[in-house]
Amino acid sequence: YIDLRKYEAAKKLLFEIATDTLNQDIVSLELKANIYEDFYMVYKGEKDYKKAVKYLEKFKESHDSILISQRDSKVAEIESKYETEKKEKELSLGREEIKEQKLQKQKLIISVLFLSILFILLFVAFIQLYHRNRISKLELRNTVNEIEKLKQKLFEIQDKDSKQNSFHKEKEFKAFLMSKYDIDKLHILEVWEGIADGISRKDFAIKNNISENTIKKWRNELYQKLKTVTNCNSRYSDKNAAIEYFKALNHYENNK
Repeated sequence: YIDLRKYEAAKKLLFEIATDTLNQDIVSLELKANIYEDFYMVYKGEKDYKKAVKYLEKFKESHDSILISQRDSKVAEIESKYETEKKEKELSLGREEIKEQKLQKQKLIISVLFLSILFILLFVAFIQLYHRNRISKLELRNTVNEIEKLKQKLFEIQDKDSKQNSFHKEKEFKAFLMSKYDIDKLHILEVWEGIADGISRKDFAIKNNISENTIKKWRNELYQKLKTVTNCNSRYSDKNAAIEYFKALNHYENNK
């Protein structure tokens, strides 16, 4: 169930097993440790880190008890063997030799105990550090994801505001042009914008699906409007119209 991430089913089964086993003194430490470890894996999978840490600590306690029990058993075995050998050798060796051998055995036992305890402490410290690092990395990853989501939302809001401001600004500028140059038809204004953008008569006609003659007629209407407003008596061209467009844009921006 744990491997399949069916954590609810796993918890139900574990609680049934725990009810039958954890309160019995005859249950082995190994079985208890396995149950606590499975509880830890379930709660870690559900991201319930508080309970996960609780069962991790129970697992470590059981595991430490197993290690201590194994160590005590090993020490008892060594002591038993030592006592047997001591009795046999006392019959054939002198008192001084017996004392020396006894001293050496004591040193050996102390060394074994020291190394065993050191190993247990190092192992426990490693497990604690490992799980703390994993939990810290998970929390950091979640925090970074939340920050990225907030930044994305902020960018979306800013982009939306920018587009709205740009749209309103363009709308106001068009109204300014139509008012200042007495342009009463939107397609005449669009022709002027096309000239300012450098779009040829042919391309403008294709883009708007109309004939070039119609474009020519609209341009002449535009030129007449511009000549009237600017008091120009000479022949008007696309270059004059583009210059006048950008003059109007500059005037609009300066007075905005």
